[in-house]
Amino acid sequence: MQTIHFKAASSLAVVFMILFVFSSCKKDPVIPPVAQPVNQELIIQFSTSGIGMGTIDSVVAIVRDQNNMIKLWKTLDKAATSFKLNLQQLASGNYKTEVMAYSKIKTDLTARQYALVKEVQLPMTQPVIINAPTGTFTDAWYQRAIFFGPVGTATIIVAMDPRDSYYEVRFNRPNYRRIYLERSSLDGNVLVAAKSKIRNIEGLVGLSEYGDFTPYVQLMQQKNWTKGTIGVYIDPAVGGEIDVYYEYPNN
Repeated sequence: MQTIHFKAASSLAVVFMILFVFSSCKKDPVIPPVAQPVNQELIIQFSTSGIGMGTIDSVVAIVRDQNNMIKLWKTLDKAATSFKLNLQQLASGNYKTEVMAYSKIKTDLTARQYALVKEVQLPMTQPVIINAPTGTFTDAWYQRAIFFGPVGTATIIVAMDPRDSYYEVRFNRPNYRRIYLERSSLDGNVLVAAKSKIRNIEGLVGLSEYGDFTPYVQLMQQKNWTKGTIGVYIDPAVGGEIDVYYEYPNN
C-alpha cells in the first residue's frame, strides 16, 4: 500500500512540475501605451525676435464657426512667455479665430492693436503655436493704431498697414454726427496713395468697417513707402470735437 501511494504522489509531482515549466515559459502580455490627450490650445508665443511681452496689456480672441457664428469670445490666459486660449469646450469642426493683441499705452499716448486671423481644426493633434507680433509691416500680424478721445469719450482704431483696410470707432455716448478719416502713404516726400471717407454716425455708439479703405489697399499693392499718415476728425452734436493727425515710419 505504501508503494502504490508513493507512485501516485510521484505522478502528481510530475504534473505540477510540467504545469510550472509551461506557465513560466508564457510571455507577459503586451499592454499598449495609453494615448495622452492633446491640449486643445492656441498659443501666442513670445521671444526675443518679436515685440516684448511686457509691452502687451491683453490678448483677446473671437472664434467663429463655418457659419460665421461667434462660438467663443475670450481674453487669453497669460503664462510666463505666452498667452493661451483653451478651445476644449468647442465641438469638432473648423473654426476661424481672430486674435487681437493690445499694447500698453505708448509715450505718444497712442496704443497698438495687433490683429491676426488663424484657421483652426478641432480636435487638434497638437496645440497651435503662433509667433507673437514683430511690430513690422511685413509681419503676419496687422498693426493698427489706437487713439483715445478726451476724457474717455471715444476709442478709435485705424489700420497702419497698407495691406489692411480696417477701422473701428467706439463711443461712450452717441454725441457725434460725422466722422472723417484719411489715410495716406508717402515714399520720401512723394505721395504714393491716399484715401478718405466721411460717414454719418449720428446716434451710433460704435462702427467697424473694412470696405471703405479697400481701394486704398488695392492702390498700395507692390508699392514702396517710407511713411504713413492717419487723419481723424469727429464732428460732435454736443461737446468737443475729436481731431487726430498721426505720422509713422515704415519700420
